[in-house]
Amino acid sequence: MEVTFRYESRSPGRPRKAKTVRTKMRYFFRYELEHLLARSGFTEVRSSAASTAAPSTHFSGETVVLARA
Repeated sequence: MEVTFRYESRSPGRPRKAKTVRTKMRYFFRYELEHLLARSGFTEVRSSAASTAAPSTHFSGETVVLARA
């Protein structure tokens, strides 16, 4: 997926500044990412929900992944 971000800065008495940044973004499923990390030689792959230290589930939303090479 390609995503476009637009950033604007506004200050009183100054012209508005705008910047557009385009980037490619990809979503990973938890087990897909764990598999790819393991195949790349990472060990001790752990994932948790971004807002807590609880293990991630498919309901967690954002996930934090820690992997050691």
